[in-house]
Amino acid sequence: MRDGKNLEIVSFDYFSILFIGRRLSCTCGRTLEADVLLLHFLAANSGETRVIDMYTFPTFAQNMLLLTGRILLALLFVLMGWSKINDFNGTVAYMLHTGAPFPPLAASIAIITELGVGLAIVFGVLTRPLALILAVYTIATGLIGHNFWTMEGMVRYDNMLHFYKNISIAGGLLSLAAAGAGLFSVDTLIEKWLKTRSSHQL
Repeated sequence: MRDGKNLEIVSFDYFSILFIGRRLSCTCGRTLEADVLLLHFLAANSGETRVIDMYTFPTFAQNMLLLTGRILLALLFVLMGWSKINDFNGTVAYMLHTGAPFPPLAASIAIITELGVGLAIVFGVLTRPLALILAVYTIATGLIGHNFWTMEGMVRYDNMLHFYKNISIAGGLLSLAAAGAGLFSVDTLIEKWLKTRSSHQL
């Protein structure tokens, strides 16, 4: 063990680091400051050993993954919403074919939901509630547009794939609703602005 001013990595993997002391000394020879972590997670006794789960901390990589996930999840909706605008009559005809009530209204709701909500998720605006709304919409469109259980042959198989693809996308949207937009989002900017404004008013 080193003195109370130092801390060594006894073992390292992608899930946890074993800390001892006050300063982080990597086996590769690099020394990293760990004061902030230690203030929160190390006991007053510098000789005490603690395990810190690295995945409890928001990291740049995690926020980049959230941004990438938002874009990938929303991409399909944005493209489909844009195509519905460019062929509104065809969209109405499709709604009529699927048996959706009030086809022109259903087409308009689809465009607003797919394009509007999709873009909002890309930029991280009201991410949690809109991700929930889009998840419900995705499941509903799967039930209405890809009801494979009423079909036969290759048509059944094709629509079964589309139905479960919708279900999988809805799962991703629910995960996004739970995780939030992350650092790179309008939601975070608004939150920081509200906190700054509130602190100034105190």
